[in-house]
Amino acid sequence: MERLIGEISGQSFRVRMPFFFQTKAESLSDFEVRRFANGIPATFSCDRFPNYYARKRQCGTCSSCILRRLALESAGLLQYDPPGDYAFDVENTAEIPKSSAAFVLDKFDAQAERFIRAIQSENPWRELTRCCPELRDAEASLVEASISQETVHQKLIRLLHQHSSEWMRFSGRHALERFPNAA
Repeated sequence: MERLIGEISGQSFRVRMPFFFQTKAESLSDFEVRRFANGIPATFSCDRFPNYYARKRQCGTCSSCILRRLALESAGLLQYDPPGDYAFDVENTAEIPKSSAAFVLDKFDAQAERFIRAIQSENPWRELTRCCPELRDAEASLVEASISQETVHQKLIRLLHQHSSEWMRFSGRHALERFPNAA
């Protein structure tokens, strides 16, 4: 991207990614980012935007909406995310998730469990790349960008551990428990 923009503009261009090895929640916890927390209600993350049927900014059931709620809760910023903006509010214990939300929640839950098992194994990197082969592509790109292989492994393992820990504490994952009870 730097080369492309540099070629087009005729000037050197540098992309900075200070939150690259952080979860969304960790990046939202940064002091400089938190200064803009009052702007959160004006943002949307939904894959289905605009949601004409429900007339809500967020559907609440797609993976992007679930990750948004996870990140905002983990960062302590839920007060800036109006529940009324969601067609389905995963945080509302009175709501029963539809199949689409239960599917996404189940996938995230299974992923976090796989990550935790891999990280607790004798060789975390090997086990993580078995369940997520695309990590090898990320590793190759980062090593090409002059980050040592050992550092890449450590930082990605830490990132996936942090994400899994946030997920396991996420109150919205308990919506999955309400789904079979409603069936």
